[in-house]
Amino acid sequence: IDETAKELGVPVIAKLPIQPNINQLVDNGRIFDARCNELDDFISVLKGE
Repeated sequence: IDETAKELGVPVIAKLPIQPNINQLVDNGRIFDARCNELDDFISVLKGE
């Protein structure tokens, strides 16, 4: 992802690892119980912080 972002001239604002526990929550209809700390920086960028 870093290489592609560099080629396109855009910043990398999030990298999301595969987390099997999130899949289980989604499958059980509990998506709102999922927590993905890796999205914190991405959300800050969207908020303009």
